[in-house]
Amino acid sequence: MTKQISLSLLCIAILLLICTSMYSAAQLTQLNNVQSYLFSQTPQEADKEMDETKLKGLQTRADQKKMMPEKDDGKKKKEYKDENAISVLNPSDFYKSQENRIYSGPQPGEKLPPLMVTHLYERKDRLHKDKAFDITAGVGGKPLILFLQDNNIACIKGMDVNVEVLSKINQFLKRDTIVDESEIANQELQIGIVYFLGDDDRLPDWSDQFLGDLVSDNIKVAKSPDGREGPGSYGLNRNVSQTVLIAKDGKVLHNFAFTQASFYTDPHVLGGVAEALDVEPTALENLLNKQREIKKKEELQKYQEKVTDLNEKLDALKKRYIAESYKAIREAVSNEKISKNAAAERLKKLGITWQEGEALLKDNNAETLATRRAMANRQQRRKVEVKNPDEFKQNREKTIFSGPQPKEKLPSLKAIAINGDAKGKTIDFIAKADKKPLVLIFQDEKPLGLRGLVGFTRLIAQINSKSKQQISVHVLFLGDSPDTLTQQASRIVPHIPDNILLGVSPDGREEPGNYGLNRNVAQTILTVKDGKVLHNFALAQPMLSPDPYVLGGVAELIGQKPATVQEWLNPKNPIIQIKNPAEGEKIGRMLLNGTVVQFDKLPTFLRNLPEEHKSMLLIQAERDVSHEQIVKVMDIAKETGIDKIGFGIQEAENKRMESDSEQMNRDDK
Repeated sequence: MTKQISLSLLCIAILLLICTSMYSAAQLTQLNNVQSYLFSQTPQEADKEMDETKLKGLQTRADQKKMMPEKDDGKKKKEYKDENAISVLNPSDFYKSQENRIYSGPQPGEKLPPLMVTHLYERKDRLHKDKAFDITAGVGGKPLILFLQDNNIACIKGMDVNVEVLSKINQFLKRDTIVDESEIANQELQIGIVYFLGDDDRLPDWSDQFLGDLVSDNIKVAKSPDGREGPGSYGLNRNVSQTVLIAKDGKVLHNFAFTQASFYTDPHVLGGVAEALDVEPTALENLLNKQREIKKKEELQKYQEKVTDLNEKLDALKKRYIAESYKAIREAVSNEKISKNAAAERLKKLGITWQEGEALLKDNNAETLATRRAMANRQQRRKVEVKNPDEFKQNREKTIFSGPQPKEKLPSLKAIAINGDAKGKTIDFIAKADKKPLVLIFQDEKPLGLRGLVGFTRLIAQINSKSKQQISVHVLFLGDSPDTLTQQASRIVPHIPDNILLGVSPDGREEPGNYGLNRNVAQTILTVKDGKVLHNFALAQPMLSPDPYVLGGVAELIGQKPATVQEWLNPKNPIIQIKNPAEGEKIGRMLLNGTVVQFDKLPTFLRNLPEEHKSMLLIQAERDVSHEQIVKVMDIAKETGIDKIGFGIQEAENKRMESDSEQMNRDDK
């Protein structure tokens, strides 16, 4: 058995060594990719940087030189200080490199016409979505940059980089000017992103969350109702993928037409931004590169912290392996299975002496004991919280909308039941609740949330056991494969209360259109009373443990305060302490919640406990308590209706710790 443990530890150590090297290489490659993606100024430089990144992940620098021979074309090679640095160039030079200038949209010096669009995403109020407005109005004399583009993937993904760079400029302008550090008034850059889509064009599904995250007070994302051509007053070129306009005081300052959009911020566009903000281009360039260096250092520090953490874990595992190996050698000598000379040879291979082995073993035992104590303490500290549901959105960085909102009446909801009397039938999940308090859960196809649903429904059962009003829970699984969903959901049926209704939507991942569910939300939870929504909880990731704000919504559903329901869900579990047996005795003294108790009286004490205190019995036994005594306590607990048992370890009172020599002598006997 000991050899098996040692062999397992050795295998783990080897695997961790391999994973550490792989992880380090992956991290370095990822860091370089981030630099190349965010800060390369031309597609050629970005491609070159990506190729070099791949080589760095596979070779040493010496190998790179061998595989990348220098070309001797007689020309003097260019030397770049930093190929990844951000440049800010004269916007007037944009068209000089083009043989035939491309025109698209209003030109410099022309008045910027109104541009009616509709919101694609709105940060604060989902009711503003699809509302028509003039994106050129209401900027209040602030510089405006408009990205007028089609549904090209590069256009969509590139907006993340563009917005990041432009937002950094705005953040700086909110504090000081770049040149003389005096305050600038009314200079914050306004950003508009407008998509021109034809009848058959649509944005990819993944762009919803991506573009929605960009929206803020000075950033609007919209679409044109005038199709791919756009309004006639703008004269957009259909063959241009992206037209960038920089305007101020209602007039166009610069126009940049791109036949192919890119993932980077064009340096000429940045030059136009500097001009619109009346900022020196060199000062703006220095600012952006300084921010880039800060970000690079932060990412490098995070990487170094992860490597340090892995090294510490590897070192701890190595020490544990040596300690367990030493323990096996010592036991073999004690049992006369090997000679002391053979043991000395084995210790030599491990690189330790007898004294060092004793020290490692002592530290390993202490660490194991500390870990077991921590686990026991976590088990005791685990507490179900119930909070005010109105604070749910206040504690989220960004408000997410999905499904009917508070005070809205729920429409009919047809689904195929997975369990219960209606199993296999299509029923109305709303009518089934019969206007009783209802928790309606929409769950996506990912199996991650199944375990969380089991825990949540069990808490609802506890609440129902205390409440006069009974709560119904209906869970509807959404996905494009109903058969797979049914198979997955059926696994939890034996583990949930009988009154929980599970179902599968016949309408796929989107569900009925009149429910307005967000495809990017993993779990939407509604608390419903008299057919109307009381609270809506949209969770980007499913609950792995019950959300305290959702439980607060459940409390309001039955007219209870959060504190009351929290007390229901956190009964005081009984604790039985077992002391080490006295000298000459086989059974240790037992204390139930601080009161001495004997085996013959223990069943009576446990049966007389309040029902809410019988969810779990915590056994805290000292180190020398016999296994037979602990098992007997467990059997009595189960006989009295306590199914869950928790364990903790207690130090013996007033017991002197053995010295190394005493421990060696005891083990050698």
